[in-house]
Parts: sequence; structure tokens; C-alpha cells
Amino acid sequence: MKKKTLIIGMVLALVAVLVVPTAALAVEGSTQVTGTLAGVTYTLSVPASVSLTLTRGAETSGNVAPITATTDGTNTLVTIEVKDGSVQGGKMRIGTTSTYLTNIMQIEGGTLSKTNLLNTNLALVTNQSLSSGSYTLSPACKVWQNVAAGDTAGDYSITLTFTATFSGP
Repeated sequence: MKKKTLIIGMVLALVAVLVVPTAALAVEGSTQVTGTLAGVTYTLSVPASVSLTLTRGAETSGNVAPITATTDGTNTLVTIEVKDGSVQGGKMRIGTTSTYLTNIMQIEGGTLSKTNLLNTNLALVTNQSLSSGSYTLSPACKVWQNVAAGDTAGDYSITLTFTATFSGP
């Protein structure tokens, strides 16, 4: 009978093992993956101001230099343009009044000669090579103002807006 009891005991133990569910154990962990993609930097450096000594019946000039375009991107070419940012038809005026100098300002520099009037957008240079990511306008930019004998006395100004467009692969 010992043999029967042993066999029955083993069968019951086997049934107990098969019937009792085993617990599943799951453990989670998380990792946040981050990264930073630096943006490309583009700069155009121009003088903050240029002062001209205006004299009736005379032409006055002033240097607007240096003008430098830089980038840390992959662009290899730059175009630099200038325009009358005050939208005054290229003429200097007294404050916000309607008093303008008679003559339109002239500009030279880059590929422009002195005869270029500032009453339209002008390209100083087009598709110039960025050597090591930098280009300095050459020849330097210069403005010319011819003051008529009959121009009204006052403090005149004009805002020049320079734009650099970067291109290339």
C-alpha cells in the first residue's frame, strides 16, 4: 500500500504544481533621450551711424565701413544690397518733416561706382565667395551727398538698410 500511497501523493503533487498559477514579474524602467541641433548663425555687421558735415553748394562724403557678412553654416556665397530704409526716395530730410535736401544721396562700394543714386534697391555685390564663412565688402562702402545752394538749414538724416542674402550649397 505504500507504493499506492506514494504514487497517489506524487500525482497530487503534480496536479498541485500544474493547477497553482505562477506569478509573472514585470519591472519597467525608462530613459529619456535628448539632443540639441544647433541652428546656423548669419550676421551682417554695419556701422551704427555715419556723420556727414553738410555744406551748401558742396558735395560731402562719408565712409560706411566695414560691412561684413558671416555665417557658420554651409553657405558659400553672399549678396549684399542697400536701400533707403526711411523710404524717402533716397533724400535726406529734417526729422519727420517734409523738408528734404534737393539731391538724392549717391552710394559706392563693392561693384557700385559713385554715380549710383540711392532711390532704388542696389546690389553692392552679388554672389561673393564667403572665405572661411566671412566676406568684407571691398571696395568699402561710401555715401555722397551733394547739397544745393538753396537747401534749408537743419539736421538731416536718412536710414540705410543693408541686406545680406546667403546662398550656395
